[in-house]
Amino acid sequence: MARSGGWTALVVGGTGAIGKHVVAEAVRNEKFAAVTVIGRREIEFPAEVRPTESQLKKLNYKAVGDLAEMDEWEASELTPAQYDVAFCCLGTTRKDAGSAEAFRHIDLDGVVSFARLAKKAQVEHLQLVSSMGANRLSFFPYLKTKGEAEDAVRALGFKQYSIFRPPLLDRGLESRTVEKVLKAVLPSLKVHDVALAMVRQAELVLQADSKGEEILAPKDIKKLYQRDAVPVPE
Repeated sequence: MARSGGWTALVVGGTGAIGKHVVAEAVRNEKFAAVTVIGRREIEFPAEVRPTESQLKKLNYKAVGDLAEMDEWEASELTPAQYDVAFCCLGTTRKDAGSAEAFRHIDLDGVVSFARLAKKAQVEHLQLVSSMGANRLSFFPYLKTKGEAEDAVRALGFKQYSIFRPPLLDRGLESRTVEKVLKAVLPSLKVHDVALAMVRQAELVLQADSKGEEILAPKDIKKLYQRDAVPVPE
């Protein structure tokens, strides 16, 4: 159900390809009253989705040095029961991270740390960006790590959590060279569309006060971003 004054969200990975769009959509959404972003720097929004100065007043930042140590924060950092939903948008690649260890530090340790922090803060609903094909038993390190992160989140026992498994991401002008090549032969989704689907899924979940797990494949993500926003009762 809607919190008096609007919903509140907690976000990590807000400077990433999907995360910056999630934050933009949330602060532009009248149903969200406040959005807190945990990160190492402020967000540079794409011009086409940049919120207005008035909307940006909803946005708060909490600085963190190591993404894998968020769950070690003192309780005073986040007021328990203050947030309605948490969005985990952390994600990188081995190439961008610099090594396999650095990749896992973000995509596994960082994800688990944020999920534990959200649990400590009594957040009941979590939205997680994973990947199509995620599986802890996979022979591919990327998909294996994503699967391990999903299992770790699952084990924390959130009242409800949604796992988004998009295919190849279309980052527009920020697309990597290999992504530009692969888009010609593989299905892909625009990062903004995935982000919009996540915010709309949060609307559905919070309105219904849903329980359990929901795994969203590419076709499910597409249905969400193509539908009208869900009206929320006063």
